[in-house]
Amino acid sequence: MAYDEELTKRREQREKLRQQRLSEHKKMMTKLVIAGIVLVLCAVVIFVVMERSGALQPTEPLPTDPLPTDPLMTDPQATEEPTVPPSTQMEDTTVIHFTAAGDINVTDQTAHLDFKKALMDVLPVLSGADLTAVNFEGNLVGSPYGSEHYSAPQSLMEALYNAGVDLVQMANSRSIVNGLSGLNTTLHNIRAAGLEPVGAWSTNEEAQKSGGYTIREVNGVRVAIVAFTKGMDSMALPAGSEQCVNVLYKDYATVWQNVDTDGITKTLKAIEKEKPDITIALVHWGSEYRDQISDTQQIIRDVMLANGVDAIIGTHPHYVQQMTYDPNTGNFVAY
Repeated sequence: MAYDEELTKRREQREKLRQQRLSEHKKMMTKLVIAGIVLVLCAVVIFVVMERSGALQPTEPLPTDPLPTDPLMTDPQATEEPTVPPSTQMEDTTVIHFTAAGDINVTDQTAHLDFKKALMDVLPVLSGADLTAVNFEGNLVGSPYGSEHYSAPQSLMEALYNAGVDLVQMANSRSIVNGLSGLNTTLHNIRAAGLEPVGAWSTNEEAQKSGGYTIREVNGVRVAIVAFTKGMDSMALPAGSEQCVNVLYKDYATVWQNVDTDGITKTLKAIEKEKPDITIALVHWGSEYRDQISDTQQIIRDVMLANGVDAIIGTHPHYVQQMTYDPNTGNFVAY
C-alpha cells in the first residue's frame, strides 16, 4: 500500500511539474514581450528628445531646394513623419521531455518480483518526462511466467503505468512468440493497464485504421510515434495478418538484408500528412551484444530521416551503442 501511495504521489508531482513548466514559460514570454516594447519606446523617446534639442541636425548647411508648390507640403504639421515603433515579434517555443527505456524482459528469476518496488530507483527518470515509452519484449498471457513462454504478470504493466509510462513498444522479437492470440491478449492487457501499445495491432483492419502510428499531444505539441522491428525470432506473420506488426525488412523472418523501403516510406508519408510537430521512431534493430552498425541499419536510418523522422530510438542490442546528433537538421539517432 505504501508503494501505491508513493507512486500515486510521484505521478501527481509529475503533472504538477508539467503545469509549472508551462506557467513559467508563459510568464517568461510575457516578460520578454514587455521588455521588448519598453526598449522600443525608450528608443523612440530618446530619438524625439535629441531631434528637438538639435542634436540630430547636420553641422553643415544642406543645399537649398526649391520650395514645393503643393500646398499640402507647406503645411508645417505635414512636414514631420509620425514615428511608429516597429512591432515586436517573438517566436513561441515549447519544450517537452521524452524518455525511452528498454528492453524489458521477464525471466524465471524476475517473473515474481514486486515490480512496483523494483522500479522505485528509476521512478524519477520515468515519471519526470512529459511522455515515456518502453520496449516490452514479452507477452501478457498468464501463467506460467518466465523464460519459457516469455509471459509476464499483469502487475508489470500496472507498475509501469504507476511509474509514469505512457507507451509500450510491441514491435520487437517477442511480438508473436505466443502466436497471434498471444499478441491480441497482450495488446488488450496493455490497454487495460492504461497504457498504449505501439507498432502492433490485433488485425490488419485495426492496423490500417491506425495508419501504423499514434499521435499524442503534449503541452500543445503534437508528437507522432511509430515503431518497427527487424523481425520476430524468425517467425512470420500468417496470411491475412501481414500488417499486424510493423517490420523493417521484407525478409524479416530469415536474413534481414532486404529493407522494406516502400513499406517504411508509406507509413512515414501517412504521418507527414498529419503535420505533427515532431516524429519519433522506435526501432528494434541491430544485433544483440554487438557494437557494429550494419549497412542495412544505415539504409533504414537514411530512409527515416529523409521522410520526416526527427529522432530514432533503437532497442534490441542490449548494449549502449553510439548516439549521433546533427545540429544542422536537429536529427538524433540512438542506435
